Amino acid sequence: MARNNASQENHEQVPQTAPEVGPYIYAKRTTIKDLYYVLRKRWLIPVTCLAFLVAIVAIASLKATPMYRATAQIEIQKETVNLLSFKDVVNVNTAYLDYYNTQYKILKSRTLAQTVAEWLVNGRKYKDEEGNEKRRPASPQDAKLTRKHVLAMTKIEPVRNSRLVNIIAQSRIPAQAARMANTLAEAYIEQDRNKKVEDIREAADKLGEELTKAGGKVDQSEERFMNFKLKVFKDTNIVGVDEKQKELSKLIEAATVASAERLKREARYEHLKNLSLDDLRHEEEVVNDKLINDKKLEEFKAIQNEKKLEQIYGTKHPKMISAKEELDNIRKEIDKNIQKVVEEVKNRYFKAKEEEKRLLALVTKKKQEVLQFTSNVVQYQRLEREVQADKRVYEEILKRKRETAVSEETEKSNVRIVDRADVPQRPFRPRTKVNIALAVVAGLVLGCGGAFFVEHLNDKVEDPQYIEVELGKPVLGAVPKFSANYSSLDERGRIADISPRSNISEAYKKVLASIQYSSASDNLKTILVTSAGPAEGKTTTLTNLGISAARNGKKVLLVDCDLRKPTIHKIFDLKNEKGVTDYLVGEADLDEVIQETGIEDLSAIARGGSSPNPSRLISSERMKKLTELLRDKFDLILFDSPPCTVVADPLVMANVVDAVINVTRSAKSPKKMVEMGVRDLERANANILGFVFNEVDKRESRYYYYGYGYGYRYSYRYSYYTDEGDGGGRESEKSANPKSKRARQHSNSA
Repeated sequence: MARNNASQENHEQVPQTAPEVGPYIYAKRTTIKDLYYVLRKRWLIPVTCLAFLVAIVAIASLKATPMYRATAQIEIQKETVNLLSFKDVVNVNTAYLDYYNTQYKILKSRTLAQTVAEWLVNGRKYKDEEGNEKRRPASPQDAKLTRKHVLAMTKIEPVRNSRLVNIIAQSRIPAQAARMANTLAEAYIEQDRNKKVEDIREAADKLGEELTKAGGKVDQSEERFMNFKLKVFKDTNIVGVDEKQKELSKLIEAATVASAERLKREARYEHLKNLSLDDLRHEEEVVNDKLINDKKLEEFKAIQNEKKLEQIYGTKHPKMISAKEELDNIRKEIDKNIQKVVEEVKNRYFKAKEEEKRLLALVTKKKQEVLQFTSNVVQYQRLEREVQADKRVYEEILKRKRETAVSEETEKSNVRIVDRADVPQRPFRPRTKVNIALAVVAGLVLGCGGAFFVEHLNDKVEDPQYIEVELGKPVLGAVPKFSANYSSLDERGRIADISPRSNISEAYKKVLASIQYSSASDNLKTILVTSAGPAEGKTTTLTNLGISAARNGKKVLLVDCDLRKPTIHKIFDLKNEKGVTDYLVGEADLDEVIQETGIEDLSAIARGGSSPNPSRLISSERMKKLTELLRDKFDLILFDSPPCTVVADPLVMANVVDAVINVTRSAKSPKKMVEMGVRDLERANANILGFVFNEVDKRESRYYYYGYGYGYRYSYRYSYYTDEGDGGGRESEKSANPKSKRARQHSNSA
């Protein structure tokens, strides 16, 4: 219970127990986010290549000879199949794919192309309102067209998943392309209609013969039906047979259900009667029995009472004996109730058996009543169907025979023009837009390649993969770039206390957690925070890590060992009269130099007076003694130091502390400097715990798009569901800052 309360009162606590991890191994990989970052940063190179190629292609396209394309669209409709229609004698089934493939071939046939060429050269024949045959005038532009020209200038493109077909004509003359596409569509429709008219004429002759035969069949079937009806069903209601059959079906269905129910209950009873009482306890009927469940609850309470009494009085006390007897009685009642459940299953089985027997007897009786009508009913229905079928055939043939006279004149093709080809206003070739689009693609590819090459020459540390793969050191986490709201040194150094809900504070918590989860975190108390070069943000990292650890209930001390440029006393507004240098030269005791920062569980030691030889003080035996004394007083001691590539102080301190954290500023630290810092620390036998990627700008740094950025966003979202809020404004953060020492102690005890 204490653990739950602690987690509710202090959500910022970092787990104190780290899982075991193996040696640090990282495989280098390139992700889409890495590529996006490079393009976002080197955008000028792709833009320049893009503009250059597009300009060249646009000029070349404007000088090319234009070609025009016109498209007419037709629909080849699907005809409904009618088995009694005379049209099906002559019409093919258009429901299959081979029919449409055949039509596509016809559209590209030489015969149809010859017809189109003749119509375009000589003009198409047509009939006026008075029925006189005339010919439309031809265009002089089409005077030299032949069948080969038509085949070469036209193309057929079926529209996928539809019955539409595009007829495409290409020409240097816009009007000629439109005329050729429309003429080809008209010629195809005319050819299809003429073929159907010829087939109708042949089919009309067959209809007369079929009509005479159908009339004779109708007379014969009606005569047989009437004779049978008068002979068999003269005194019987034929409708009653259907009702009896329905009743029989219902009885059979009920008997089937009863048989299934009997088999189910019989199987259940046979299963239960062979089981022991212990096995029966787990069966469904026993488990779902309310009375048994109530007894089981009493049994559970009796067992708990027996255990309680046994602990108080022992096994031979009268109360203990009475409790055992009560438990035995409850168990006997449970066994009796289980037997009752089995008996109830047996009774349900016998009832189902009797019901099945009764329904089967009714089914047998009803079958005898229905069988005597079956033969006559079947014969009656067969004759009736023959009469109706012969009548329908006769009527359909008669109807089609009457329509034949007008079908030849009114017959229409199942092909229609959906859209006639319009005279194209713009050429389709040269494809200026397509060419420009290809130029855009080529320009982007070339420009992106140039951007990646330039990025390859970049010497700044912007990618955590460089630290992990090239240097072989883990990245403990990254700290986002400070906003303009935090401009002063003390605000930046104490943001974990001023704004504990911000994403920057969450980043420091993640770094602290990474330190605790590292493989070298056992007995880790003294940590040196350094950097390869100046202005990397190591002091800000140190103070905020200390604040985060203190907020988690640890007793933390910050030691300013940057004897050349001290900063910690400015961040926490401490006195700098006595500090590390005064203790190391023997002018002050340890208790005199330790100061409270105003933050619970967080203390600090300032630099104190200046020293002409800082390296000598850092390497003194008194410095080692100071470290050992502080181990017994604090849970975590963080030492600030100058850059390791500038002075030797961090290299000396690296052998005194348990581990070293290297701070690297994103997009500012040269790779050679960072490599030099790591190499110097390794030569000094320093235990490099990892790197902190500092001042990460999500708009410019690759780190935001890399996989680690997900961790920060996830951590930031996690705080939304706790009592810390969503990382909102600074006023709400200050007011919601948990300060209760009792809550932290309670959380640590959990």
